[in-house]
Amino acid sequence: MDTIKLTNTVFTKGQIPASSLPEIVLCGRSNVGKSSFINSFFGLRSLAKVSSTPGKTRSLNYYLINDRYYLVDLPGFGYARVSFSERDKWQQLIKDYFASVRKVSFILHIIDAKAGMTNLDVQLQEFVAGSGFPYKLLANKCDKLNQSETGKLLTALKNSNPKLDPATDIYLYSARTGKGKKQVLNLFRDIQF
Repeated sequence: MDTIKLTNTVFTKGQIPASSLPEIVLCGRSNVGKSSFINSFFGLRSLAKVSSTPGKTRSLNYYLINDRYYLVDLPGFGYARVSFSERDKWQQLIKDYFASVRKVSFILHIIDAKAGMTNLDVQLQEFVAGSGFPYKLLANKCDKLNQSETGKLLTALKNSNPKLDPATDIYLYSARTGKGKKQVLNLFRDIQF
């Protein structure tokens, strides 16, 4: 059983903790289910706050896993109902995070399986690609797709970034049913310490 706890909630550059532990970075558009993913993946209902209002995650949230690595949840990307100044603060905080000395194992970009890769997801993909860290893609809410739709989604995701290996870089997941959890568990367990 994994032990997990929220250790840091970061709103400013000065609050970014120094750490030599590996980090998995979680990012995605607002309302793709990042909090639901965290709660279902670790089997804890209220670890990450789930809201019906998108854009509630306004900080970098550090979760310490088994005292061995961090899961760093970035603010939701591209949420339109906050002010431009607020969005600028989030973007600067994320830039400051990537500019600091980090031991990032990989970036896990979560998308909504039903929506596929939106323009905002493409922008986010391009933004995190500039970090130079390994990149993985997770399509959440895949329980909402039938077999044909799932096949079309996988083809579209492969085409959106030909550098991604479908066997090691693209994951289908359902926070509701737990589909894909075993594959993502294996991904997390392969972290190099």
